[in-house]
Amino acid sequence: KIVNNCDGQNRVLVIVLTLTGMRINECIGLHCEDIDFAARTILVRRSIYHGKVGPVKTKRGYRLINLNSLAVEVLQAHLHGQGSGIVFPSEVGTYLSDTNLRNRWFRPLIARLGIPQPPRSAFHALRHSRVTALREAGIPDDVVLRWVGHSSLRVTDGYTHRSGDSLSAMAEKIGLSQVVPSPALGLVGKDRKVA
Repeated sequence: KIVNNCDGQNRVLVIVLTLTGMRINECIGLHCEDIDFAARTILVRRSIYHGKVGPVKTKRGYRLINLNSLAVEVLQAHLHGQGSGIVFPSEVGTYLSDTNLRNRWFRPLIARLGIPQPPRSAFHALRHSRVTALREAGIPDDVVLRWVGHSSLRVTDGYTHRSGDSLSAMAEKIGLSQVVPSPALGLVGKDRKVA
């Protein structure tokens, strides 16, 4: 819903945030040199705070993220063969401001779409969605930790929000055969006399 209501660079930004789970400060700090299209990876090595370059949030924040084919396609189209410079520049070619993006564009957008405002950063909700999707897809925890730059599973657990549908699908996937031996299933529903 959000992606369909964005255009231009903002649309690409939302897609990349959603497909990578990057923090907004990391994503707006990307340079073309951080993307290896042949290897399909992004190297996260800086963050932008209020338009200024700084380190990533944590030691594990320095990481390599593997990209799927859609992320590669979207980024290649966005960069038009540009080999250097900022991936998501401001109109004057400098780093975007995370605060301005959040307050002047993203929060008004999600309000207009009728999406409840997250208690913290609106962009961070995209990160939570990515972590949940990765875990629901069965991606091993060590890979999820590496891709999103978390220090522990405890942190990652706080980002995972399973829907009722996904929990039902998991229950169906397990089924009775995993916990009840099949001969016992023949007893279900039979009338039994109690002495």
